[in-house]
Amino acid sequence: MTETPLNLLPRHINDGQCFFGSKISNNESEKVIRNIVTLQKNFNLHAWTPFSAEDYKSHFKHEVTSEECSILDIFVVGGQPDKNSTKTISSGYLIKDDNGKYQVTEKFLEVVSDFIV
Repeated sequence: MTETPLNLLPRHINDGQCFFGSKISNNESEKVIRNIVTLQKNFNLHAWTPFSAEDYKSHFKHEVTSEECSILDIFVVGGQPDKNSTKTISSGYLIKDDNGKYQVTEKFLEVVSDFIV
């Protein structure tokens, strides 16, 4: 079965590769997208589950920068991923609920669909 963004699950995504060259076209943002997929795969291979910035920070062995965490919110509301970037990321890749939990959207799934296993 061919995976479409609507039926794409974390297990379908190859997070063993860099996501450079994605529709986002920003290296730091692409790193965050890959990290979100890795986090999701460790939470549940068969569903996209809500996660917090704290979940994101505590999951990785590397020191998660404030820039990485700010990209999570940029994926919600849009903006420039870093001060040196000339590219603006549009909103809608994630939604954030009243409890501070992020959830991937169809727009996010369209980006990661380029990296199906």
